[in-house]
Amino acid sequence: MMDNFYNLRYNMKDMTETKAVFFDLDGTLLTPTRGVAQSTRQALIDLRRNGILVGIATGRGPSFALALLEELDLNFAVTYNGQYILDSKNVYYANPMDKKLIQKIIRYAADNHRDLSFGMADGVTGSGLLKFGESRTAGYIAGLLPKFMANFAKSLFKNFVRHFRPVV
Repeated sequence: MMDNFYNLRYNMKDMTETKAVFFDLDGTLLTPTRGVAQSTRQALIDLRRNGILVGIATGRGPSFALALLEELDLNFAVTYNGQYILDSKNVYYANPMDKKLIQKIIRYAADNHRDLSFGMADGVTGSGLLKFGESRTAGYIAGLLPKFMANFAKSLFKNFVRHFRPVV
């Protein structure tokens, strides 16, 4: 990853035709610990200094992308795999799912004891178990358990609890 940004920094003169650069997140813009390397930050500055628009393209939602737009002074974000395009002030494109299709998915999930997660403009929402899994309490409990116990607890919830508690 660092070699790519090193090469990018020192080959700017070859980029006179480039108008915009999109970056993926994991393993490209973000390090394995979800940070941004200093060399990456410098490459982003160099791109902008050369008049090149800089953005991200990701399957993640806009609420995650907005934080990066602000932190890294990026120009735009293509989120939800192209379904929601924005900058820090405007939404340029939104293609939400049809409400009737969403209702069919919810019915199917309930009938088949499946959890749901829906990405929305302001975050993610889902069924009860998914909401619990995203809570601070769940994170705290998972941090206390040894890895093999955490996997056991996850399996227990996934395969046992959902059969007694509706998920939607």
